[in-house]
Amino acid sequence: MKKILYILIFSLLFVSSVGSADNPEQISSVKLTGLSVDNSQGFNHLRFLIKGRKPGNFEPILDVKKAAQKSLEYFFIGLIMHDEAFWVNLNPDEPDRIIESSLGNTDLGRIMLNADFRLKEDISSIINPQISQIGKEFWKRLYQKAEELNATDKIPVVTRLWIVPANTLVYEKNNQFSIVESTLEVHLEPAYYAQGIQMKDKRQQELQDFAAGLIQELVLPQLNKRVNEAYAYADLREVYNALVLAQ
Repeated sequence: MKKILYILIFSLLFVSSVGSADNPEQISSVKLTGLSVDNSQGFNHLRFLIKGRKPGNFEPILDVKKAAQKSLEYFFIGLIMHDEAFWVNLNPDEPDRIIESSLGNTDLGRIMLNADFRLKEDISSIINPQISQIGKEFWKRLYQKAEELNATDKIPVVTRLWIVPANTLVYEKNNQFSIVESTLEVHLEPAYYAQGIQMKDKRQQELQDFAAGLIQELVLPQLNKRVNEAYAYADLREVYNALVLAQ
C-alpha cells in the first residue's frame, strides 16, 4: 500500500525551481529548502524549491534533474517510513544493530552510513599529531595530564560520536513552508558510560574524562564545521532538509 501511495503522489509532483549562485547547470550538490501547495490552475500541486551548491575546487558537477529527483526521493522516504527508522550505528561491539532493515535498502540509509564512517575518519585525522596541529595539542595536553596522575603506562581515549539535528527554523505562510535554518551537530559521549565499562583505576577514569573534555574543546568545533559546510557531508545535509520538510 505504501509503495502504491508513493507512486501516486510522485506522479503529481512539480518541481518549481532549481537554482545556484550563478549558473543553474553548475552545481555540486542540492537540497530542498521549500514546499508549497499551488492550486492556481484548479488542481493542487506540490511545489518544491531546491537550491544548489556552487562547486568548489575538485567538486564534481551534478546533473540538476537527477539531483532534484533524488532529493524528492528522500522526502517521500521521510513520509512513508516511521521516525524511529532514521538511525545508523557503526559500533564494532554491536554488529547486529547497524541500520534499520527497511532504511538499509535505500540510498538515504547509505548516505547516513557513509556520513557516520566519514565522521570516524575525520576525528582520526584531526587528532593525528603527525598531520594535525590540533592533534599535537591534544596529545601534548593529554600526556601532561597523564604525568600529573602518574598514569602514563595506559592512556584511554574511548569515545562515541554521532550526528544529531541541531537548530532548525521553518517559516510557514499561506500554505508555503521555507527552511530558514537547518544545522547538524556532533555529540560526544565517553563510550564507557554507554557500554557499562568499570574502570578500577580511578586515575584511568579521570584521564578518560580529561580526554573527553579535550575532544569537546579542540575537536568538536572542527567536526561541526565540516558536517555543516564541507562537501563531504553535502549528501547528509540534503537528506536532513528533505526529512525536515517531510516532518
